[in-house]
Amino acid sequence: MSITGLQSHEFMRYFLSVLVLNKQVAYDIQDRSDQRAVRRLYEFVSSFATAAKAKEAEMHSLYRNLIRIRNNIAPSHIGSFDGFETMLRDQQNWLTSSKNPDLDILKFDLQETRAENLLSELDESSYQFFIKAAEAYLGKNTIIEAKRKANNG
Repeated sequence: MSITGLQSHEFMRYFLSVLVLNKQVAYDIQDRSDQRAVRRLYEFVSSFATAAKAKEAEMHSLYRNLIRIRNNIAPSHIGSFDGFETMLRDQQNWLTSSKNPDLDILKFDLQETRAENLLSELDESSYQFFIKAAEAYLGKNTIIEAKRKANNG
């Protein structure tokens, strides 16, 4: 799969897959460090979208989709990340667990093998996009990468 036609729910699935492989298995709505992580992710997606806009016409679709995702991640006028939290909660049926939607901590219930299988669907450039997105979120330069199937890329 290529990120050119990426939608918000797909973005969250692949992004959270990389986080799970790096032992980041929850998001705390009240935690300032988690909020700073979302801001770094927002800035990464924004800069990637700007770079896509500057490229050839074939990147126009990617640019539009990244802008939609960026706008969903963007902080609200009071500084909270309601859109990001909504995107996480939208994944609750299969990826996050929070029996009560008012809970402040959203846990990602995704096995590492399932995360690796999801990431194996991506072509190499898309995979690298999610690695870099997770690096931005985690504030790290190197992260654990998925074991990828040889026929991918």
